[in-house]
Amino acid sequence: MARTYDAVAPRWTRWADAVSPPLRERYVNVLVDRLPPSSRVLEIGCGSGVPVAAILAHHFHLHGVDISHEMARYAREEVPTGHFEVGDISEMDFDEASFDGVVAFYSLVHLPREAQITLFSRIFHWMRPGGHFVASLGTSDIAESVEEDWLGAGTMYWSSYDAESNRVFLERAGFAIEQASVIRQTEPSGDEAAFLWIVASKEVD
Repeated sequence: MARTYDAVAPRWTRWADAVSPPLRERYVNVLVDRLPPSSRVLEIGCGSGVPVAAILAHHFHLHGVDISHEMARYAREEVPTGHFEVGDISEMDFDEASFDGVVAFYSLVHLPREAQITLFSRIFHWMRPGGHFVASLGTSDIAESVEEDWLGAGTMYWSSYDAESNRVFLERAGFAIEQASVIRQTEPSGDEAAFLWIVASKEVD
């Protein structure tokens, strides 16, 4: 997947911006509206940095993570005030209560679905009480799906649970779900995909 995203990085921003309806800015602004400017935010799957990382870094202290070296390179160029790291989020760790917000758009579905459940608990651990988790998750019960020539760039992997299972797993991890909407989007190719867009919080004790 890293090699595939490296290959698609030069055209990623244009492709992603053509997905309809555009939802990333709507949901990233949930954090802008709710968190103070001194907040620390983690973005999982920062891509090329536009528009999400750029918005986050304008308002907060941003730590972006991406599995692709090329995506992270573009993000550093586009968003010089952010801090970007290359790595597999399932193998990374942060201190307890490190972040006030965590964002993950279209990224967690690239992990094996058992790893997604584990990551929910780890994200909860990384977040401060009163923090928010904003993400797009899968809506289909797919143990594993592999496309050999995704966007003409190489192999891509997906895995997911259905929307209701994702809600249950988030609540088991400790999150309070504030919003959860299944929304269908159309990609530039004309293909449609549905994601569960969620806003969840770590409540103050």
